[in-house]
Amino acid sequence: AHSRAPATPPGGGGAGARGPGAPAMAVFDPYLILYQILALQCFYYLGMGMIMGVFHSTFNMSISIDHFFTITFAHLRSSIGWAEAGCVLASSIVGAVLILWIVEKAKKVADFAFTLFFIHLIACWSYQGFPTAWQWWGVQGVAG
Repeated sequence: AHSRAPATPPGGGGAGARGPGAPAMAVFDPYLILYQILALQCFYYLGMGMIMGVFHSTFNMSISIDHFFTITFAHLRSSIGWAEAGCVLASSIVGAVLILWIVEKAKKVADFAFTLFFIHLIACWSYQGFPTAWQWWGVQGVAG
């Protein structure tokens, strides 16, 4: 009788087959992804709040939740509006750093960036209706 060796999956199978120093195979963990999204969104709004807080206290202006979720203040018809838009753009830099820090996987950066924007869109929509102002979309597009 002729015996055959068992078939091995692509990559050699088994932990030792990858060789010393090779990274372990990624395991899908939906809870990790959910916690990363939650952490990213919370730290993004914290960063945006700190940036807007510095801006508003520097110019002795009041701040409200409207600054986060409406275009009322970030319109591009005044210097204050441009500065508000600048706060949003600076927040996007914070968001990019957070994605690199929290996600740590280059393949997932675009997915998490889209998710961050999409959740922000849903938050804005829930707060004051669907954003129809071209300034909001322009600021978000440049920030994204």
